[in-house]
Amino acid sequence: MTVRLLIVIILMPLVIAAARGDTDDPIRFGMASSWSGRILLTPQDLLLHRSKPAWTSTEPALQRISTSSTVLRSALPGMDIRDAAIWRGAIIALRVQSSGADVLVLDMELTIRSQREVPLDRPLQPTDRVVLACDDRLSNAYVLLGTDVFVFDPSGRGASPRLIERRVQGVAVAPMAHGEIAIVHDVGGTAFLTVRDARQQTRAATTVPGAPMSTVIALERTIAVVSEVDGSTETQITFVDPETNETRTLTVATTASLIDIAPGAEDPLIAAVSLQQGHYVLSVGSPAAFTEGIPSGTVLDRDLGLPVALRILGRRIYVIDRAGLVTADLQGAIQSRDPMELNIDARSAQVLERSGVTYVTSLTGSARLIEHRQPLWWAMRAMKTIGAFLVPIVLCAVILVLWLRQRRLRRFIDTMLEVPGAGLLFMLDASGRLIRTNELAARLLRISGKVPMGRSFHAYVQHRGVEGVRAVLTQAYTDQRPLSEKVHVDDGDEQREYVFTSVPMFGTFGRLRGIVITGVDITEALERRRLVNWAQLAHDMQTNLSTIRLNAEQLAREAAEGGNERVRRILFQTRVLTQRVRDLVSVGRSEELVRAPVHSAEFCTQIRHEFDPEMFPHVTFSMKLRGTMMNVDRLKLSRAVRNAVENAIKALRGQPGTVEIATWSDREHVYIRVSDTGVGMDTLTLEHMMKPYFTTAKDGSGTGIGTMIMQHVTHLHGGSLRVTSEPGHGTQVVFRIPHMMQGARHTSDEAMETVTA
Repeated sequence: MTVRLLIVIILMPLVIAAARGDTDDPIRFGMASSWSGRILLTPQDLLLHRSKPAWTSTEPALQRISTSSTVLRSALPGMDIRDAAIWRGAIIALRVQSSGADVLVLDMELTIRSQREVPLDRPLQPTDRVVLACDDRLSNAYVLLGTDVFVFDPSGRGASPRLIERRVQGVAVAPMAHGEIAIVHDVGGTAFLTVRDARQQTRAATTVPGAPMSTVIALERTIAVVSEVDGSTETQITFVDPETNETRTLTVATTASLIDIAPGAEDPLIAAVSLQQGHYVLSVGSPAAFTEGIPSGTVLDRDLGLPVALRILGRRIYVIDRAGLVTADLQGAIQSRDPMELNIDARSAQVLERSGVTYVTSLTGSARLIEHRQPLWWAMRAMKTIGAFLVPIVLCAVILVLWLRQRRLRRFIDTMLEVPGAGLLFMLDASGRLIRTNELAARLLRISGKVPMGRSFHAYVQHRGVEGVRAVLTQAYTDQRPLSEKVHVDDGDEQREYVFTSVPMFGTFGRLRGIVITGVDITEALERRRLVNWAQLAHDMQTNLSTIRLNAEQLAREAAEGGNERVRRILFQTRVLTQRVRDLVSVGRSEELVRAPVHSAEFCTQIRHEFDPEMFPHVTFSMKLRGTMMNVDRLKLSRAVRNAVENAIKALRGQPGTVEIATWSDREHVYIRVSDTGVGMDTLTLEHMMKPYFTTAKDGSGTGIGTMIMQHVTHLHGGSLRVTSEPGHGTQVVFRIPHMMQGARHTSDEAMETVTA
């Protein structure tokens, strides 16, 4: 009885911990909400700052929101607010405009109380750094614009921001022994660290290693300058004592975003994540511990993504990964490891805490995290430690029995990965980690040989165009049952369609071992089916056209010998339409070009006469022709240019306008341009117009095959197609065709001839 009771006492915490879903870490973080933008903590709620250029967004740049994401106030819609800060119950915002930049001071109701222009001597560039630095304990605030630092009084009593330093590499603002701002700047090719007081008097200055960009950290008694070494993954850390100007420099083999420094009991505390023997390791120690290189530390969990940022807040270290968050205490002991999708920019990443809630924030995205204590974590860790010795012994017999089956399955999978034409193939393990892909799947996910496998699949499907693949992998892992889905994938410049099929693999005891997902490319089959339908429709139309032409010829014979202009037009248009139908029947059948010498001016003139003025009385045709001989397939190229003219006429939408056809040449190419004065296209329509069967016609009159033929014929000739457009200012389509002539070229018209029809 005593033995049984002892077993129950030992096993009970393990059972309770497993039932609660506890892990072997003391705490666990869960994402409560997320935002697109940066979060600042106001005394009552949150301030959401969206740092987006005004020409791409009309959303409010600043919003006061509750922790449940309820919008309380909004301000500054469509403005380019590069940075914002909270100072003594007010909000300071730095706005950039085409004419310059200015500092706005707003109250907590997001009402502008003052506005002061920053005296810039040059326009700001998109790549320039913009940093707004202030501290409630200081009376001044500072602005870093590019490489210039300005000072101003945010209370509203002072004048406009005043320039105090140029060629700045980094800046830090905090109460210090000798001042309130530390600046790293370049003077004659030498980098200096300068400390200024509230009156901008220099109190300390010393030389430090230079770098294009540095991070300055003001500690209690020293100042740390963190600078990345150009052309390498090493970072220099320089500690400066402002009182004695004593400096001490260390070199750490990792990037600056994976290093942070905090005040320690005696010496500063350095935390760094580095790649050691294929593993990411968290190392913590004093500067002396980093003198001979990065000290040993704690290996981070490979289940998460690539580390992008490290921050120290209070008594905790935060390591932000591509697919999760890791926290540790100041001794480097892991406290939590939680997979989650964090859209965090490494350079601007910050960690904030208030009332037991943690906020991970940056200019690109923010998340609100709730901390959960796990009181029985020690039981799970003990089970994991004991299992490390006992479980392998127990499983040896099972592994021996299943070995043959495992080898047979592995050979089958290896064969599938090597079979050409097998399509895309992904393999997930039971934990959702991507463990195998074939070459096609790796190319789609942009996985090179340097990217290790074995991480959560979310870490590999972050780039644009593979959202459908991510959804299929997520559904396959969540449902753990066979499924088949049709998915659109943007593969480079073209959109392709796949049929994805997932097959879960279960072990002998019914436990999920992994999932195999295959993707078969059906783009070509779908397009062939569509082309066949078009060709069949055109074939059926030939009978009707033959009847029309026969009757028109009979009318021509019955007309007077002087000729009937209307009958002549009917016959001309019938011949044109018959040729178009023949072209359409041949779509997709032959890729060969029947080249022949063609004069570009005569070629464009003939295409213009295919469009009857009585059919298009609102269109004014303008011909700008500088002709030359070109060696092309006349039928195929005329079909492409004709489609461009038809699109130009449609763009006028029945309103009076001009369609211009122009041609010219250089030593290598012949150019044919079709432009119109129509409605034009926005950026989204311009991006999609060359995709097969894309059309903007809402009444069913458009098919999208015209633009496909334009691109296809141009590529057959070895040329290129360029389309430019602007809403309200028309569209230009330029065909660039190589001469491809065996002999010398002959240019007929040296002067530009303008014909208005």
